[in-house]
Amino acid sequence: MRKPILLLLFLVALTSTVLAQRNFSPTFNTNYAYNNGPVWAKGTYSDLQGVQHAGFILLRDGGDKPAGIDFKPEKHDKKISIPADSLTTVMFKDDTFLVSHSSILKSPFIELVISSNAIKLYHQRASSYFSAYGIKDVWYYGADKDNLSLLDKKNFITVMPQIMADKPDVVNNIVNKSYKYIDMVDLITYYQTGREPWLDRRDN
Repeated sequence: MRKPILLLLFLVALTSTVLAQRNFSPTFNTNYAYNNGPVWAKGTYSDLQGVQHAGFILLRDGGDKPAGIDFKPEKHDKKISIPADSLTTVMFKDDTFLVSHSSILKSPFIELVISSNAIKLYHQRASSYFSAYGIKDVWYYGADKDNLSLLDKKNFITVMPQIMADKPDVVNNIVNKSYKYIDMVDLITYYQTGREPWLDRRDN
């Protein structure tokens, strides 16, 4: 009887740890419903004319069906399938997704994380067999959502100072290698709040 209880406690602790790690910062929410199975939720989308439509949305990020959304003006209405190339933005739950036409993306839905400078930072969450939790954060950069390059360990120290150029203290910590590619979540929090996350962990 003791082993099942210990296993349950372990799973609860593991789930809490995963949720804590996903809370990047107060202004960077990654509550991706489209990676957690079919979930209808209230949201809005903007069409190519900039008209916003409110209702219930189910995101489709590709795979068996073309990427896009299923949309219902009201919960019990018949769904309407809308392809991604007919969308500009989708606001879903607590997230706002841009629709990118970059050829390097597997899914067109992408988050804009930092846009203060000429080079901007974008984010996706993707499935990964090599991640402990089956997902991984993928980072992109570019002048706009349709012209993207992959951010990785090799170009991190060259690209990130351009993305965060308006915060000299943050840039200095990138250049002196206090923050590396593996520290992206903490680095974004530092950039957005002005406080280094390790200080909060120390104080707690």
